[in-house]
Amino acid sequence: MLFDEAMDSHTLAEWVPVLQTSARLDAHGCDRLMRSLVRGNAAAGMCQYLAYGRITSELSDGDITRLLRAIADKHDGLLVALDVLAHGRCRGRGFCEDVSA
Repeated sequence: MLFDEAMDSHTLAEWVPVLQTSARLDAHGCDRLMRSLVRGNAAAGMCQYLAYGRITSELSDGDITRLLRAIADKHDGLLVALDVLAHGRCRGRGFCEDVSA
């Protein structure tokens, strides 16, 4: 798949989290994001886009937990992980109808 090839590209590797937002995020996509984070290809800020558009709503609880922990463990990653949880996960699952209230 094109996303897997991007993982090995010096030019595209840092953009894998952003590229992943253009496709369905399933368990395979979560594994790809995890590899990108573990390899150090992507900064936590590149995962910010996962908070928008209910991208993470189809992930299992186990997968989203692993992904959020990996993001939070990155430099400047805690706020990004919380944003993904609050805006992406909660709204995608209907848990937080109005997080601004």
